[in-house]
Amino acid sequence: PLNRSKFKARYGEGHIGGQKVALVQPQTFMNLSGKCVVELMNWYKEEMSHLVVVYDDVDLPEGKLRVRAKGSAGTHNGMRNIIALLGRDDFPRRPPEGWQLADYVLSRYMTQQQREGALESYQKAARLVEILIREGVESASCQAGSL
Repeated sequence: PLNRSKFKARYGEGHIGGQKVALVQPQTFMNLSGKCVVELMNWYKEEMSHLVVVYDDVDLPEGKLRVRAKGSAGTHNGMRNIIALLGRDDFPRRPPEGWQLADYVLSRYMTQQQREGALESYQKAARLVEILIREGVESASCQAGSL
């Protein structure tokens, strides 16, 4: 459970595959998520390779999952801020026609089908994080399309 507050976030600690993990949900504005991540990394003093950032990416088709060892932020302002404040991108991580990007990403799911699809994607993403922690980024990346 996310039952603690620190790092400008709600967070909880647990174990996956015998490894201690922290699940952190920033409570900053999305485009300032980097502040939370920098505080988190400074507190835990972990290697950058142990940071996993999970986020929705409007540049991917709905429901598609992707795992990357590093990469650019694309059009995601929260990722752009995280990369800018960390000073590096070496950690794992399109709106419908007629929509403005900001309106689309801030909108609610309109139909039951969209809500169910989102829930399924969240569950698949959680499974991929477990695979990444247990087996590594390469394995998670290979399995992303098959979940």
